[in-house]
Amino acid sequence: MVKISTIIPLYNCGHFIIRCLDSLQNQGLDASEHQIIVVNDGSTDNGPKLVADYCLSHPNVTLYSQENQGVSSARHYGLQKAKGEYIHFCDADDYLVGGGYFQLLSIALNADLIKMSSKIVRDNDDINDCNNLLQSKVKFRGTTKEYVKKYGLNVSIATTLYNRYFLLRNRIPFEACAIAEDALFNARCYTVDGTVVYTDAIVYAYYMRADSASHTTNKSSTERMINDYIYITKAFNQLKAIHSDIKEAFDKHILTLKNNAFVKISRTDDANLTEIKHLIAIAYKGGIFPLPNNSFKDIVKNTLLRNPWLLKFLSKHFKR
Repeated sequence: MVKISTIIPLYNCGHFIIRCLDSLQNQGLDASEHQIIVVNDGSTDNGPKLVADYCLSHPNVTLYSQENQGVSSARHYGLQKAKGEYIHFCDADDYLVGGGYFQLLSIALNADLIKMSSKIVRDNDDINDCNNLLQSKVKFRGTTKEYVKKYGLNVSIATTLYNRYFLLRNRIPFEACAIAEDALFNARCYTVDGTVVYTDAIVYAYYMRADSASHTTNKSSTERMINDYIYITKAFNQLKAIHSDIKEAFDKHILTLKNNAFVKISRTDDANLTEIKHLIAIAYKGGIFPLPNNSFKDIVKNTLLRNPWLLKFLSKHFKR
């Protein structure tokens, strides 16, 4: 019986994919219990070749390929191929602590959603510490709504194991968005009737690349992202209207989406002031801006003063 199907969208991650796959082979499961699905989403590097070679010596790993359609499409494709009782969506440049899946399954008790903890890691970090798992505790066991009321909306898709029948039964889709598609997917998962178990075991390692803080976007990319933020924000508002008992959790995340849209605009490196104004006008028209007055101080403290790109933006366009 396949206990877990791990789905990995692959796009130009040749430098990291083997580390990811090796960590998945070290999860305390037999190969027959663990299905690993890699979906090549139109990569142009050597990643697909590396995975194809890896498959030759690891029969539980399968490589599929499609034209570049985005991470949501790749995840949906993988989900159609999955056979496991639980589904995990893993990014190709991240990895898992050894034995993590075994630990998560040991506390499942047929829960619909198994929430793990995670840690951001950099080049010289290593979270493969068995004591982390041995000393871990179950922090919560209850319904989806009870979880959201206590911990808020879980926005990361990579830190949850999803019961496959739970996903199929509720027909929860992936949206074809470039950003925040996982947050919307999770919002739908955590607001339908279901059960959650949450552990403080750090199982998932988010790899932070050394150059990730310097990423910028161009005008067309930013405009697409702003339109995605508008779509996602409207979807969150619709869910909030249906689930008014957890309104505060939705309000908090909607504010985060709006804040992130502002950051995206500030990182547009090929736009002049007129073009920046055009992007801001799109955000206004779509209801992203203006930001709530009562959040202004927090935005300045937590985003503006800690974000060098925003300071650079202000310096560039609003010189004395």
